[in-house]
Amino acid sequence: MTMSTKITMIGLLATLISGCATQWNNPNLVNDPAVLQQQLAIATGQCKQVALGNAPMPDIQVPTSQPSGYAISGTTNTYNSSTSNYSNGTYATTVTPVANPAQSFMGGYAQGVALGVMLRAKRNQDAVFDGCMAKLGWMPE
Repeated sequence: MTMSTKITMIGLLATLISGCATQWNNPNLVNDPAVLQQQLAIATGQCKQVALGNAPMPDIQVPTSQPSGYAISGTTNTYNSSTSNYSNGTYATTVTPVANPAQSFMGGYAQGVALGVMLRAKRNQDAVFDGCMAKLGWMPE
């Protein structure tokens, strides 16, 4: 996967999952903003760890693109039988692979599947996180 493709996928994933931040409230705690803020930070940290542990992001394997080309060079040594002489020469060229439509399709398909897998993992993490917060007495406002 090229760097620009990774950046694009990360940007798209961040855009899709950012959404609106949930405001949490715990009616079981004292209505002191400082206490609520501290307890919310503790609960959020704990539930993030639970969510990441129960629904980790998968290791994504996306096929890499083909190399841009190969440089080929060498020397020749030929014999001319009519003159009984040897002659030396050199050659140099570049071979550029032709894009295979099937490989291009599979690369795009694999990137799409990888994005779908990451989104599914994020949804699972969100569900675990919300359940953990509810278990600790926090409710979305």
